[in-house]
Amino acid sequence: MKICCGLTEPNPKAVENRTKKGIVQAAYWESPMLYGEVSQLVLNPQWNVPESITKDEYYHLLVKNPHSFLEKEKMFIVDTRTNKPILPDSIDWSKTKKENFPYRLVQKSGYFNALGIIKFDFPNTESVYLHDTPNKKGFLRRNRAITHGCIRLQQPLELANLIFELNSFSEQEIEYIMIDLRQPPTSEKGEKYLEEQEKKESEYFEKLSDYERIFYRKLRPKFITLKKRIPLYTEYYTCFLDENGIIHYREDVYFKDVSLLYHLRK
Repeated sequence: MKICCGLTEPNPKAVENRTKKGIVQAAYWESPMLYGEVSQLVLNPQWNVPESITKDEYYHLLVKNPHSFLEKEKMFIVDTRTNKPILPDSIDWSKTKKENFPYRLVQKSGYFNALGIIKFDFPNTESVYLHDTPNKKGFLRRNRAITHGCIRLQQPLELANLIFELNSFSEQEIEYIMIDLRQPPTSEKGEKYLEEQEKKESEYFEKLSDYERIFYRKLRPKFITLKKRIPLYTEYYTCFLDENGIIHYREDVYFKDVSLLYHLRK
């Protein structure tokens, strides 16, 4: 399937500045080449906005009009000192500083979420993962190096179904997962499962304090730990053969060929 991967800096001067001994160093948002194992699926994920994105892209909008920004982006604020959500009115915005911002932005679960409705976690040192996206138009682009490093999937549920199959999930278990993703039940057991979930949710809500109910979200992340981890390699090719033996070429957006050619010519 098509993917969208991390941004690179195509400016010749910038590329020159990060070239050392003939090797073009990776750009900050570039998706890394690595090996990992998919260990967990997250249904209806929340997006914990990275600190760099908060500071560089959202901070000035947040400070300018906190209520409008949070409502538009469907986010809430978490105090990193207590790890609890807080109301924007409890913050003295005139005294906040971008360089030392003790809060974290979290985007609520839903189809609008930057991670879509499903995320694939695999432990790695680069803090990247695979995920769905609400921005389907990105897959129509010729150059899809447009993310902050993580990899967006064009058909995430197809990958999920493959992982379910490799983990020997039953049809009933898969139906329950689809119900958790807000799909309608397809069997009597599915309808019963939905009723039980609604009952549990009602009981959960009743136990919340008045303050906690302010931040209540019916749709919340659900984690599925896999018994069988799935090997995952992220690789990079600018030339490859398709299933019919036809050669395809792609733009060298990460300047890997440039580095190889430099040393070959040397």
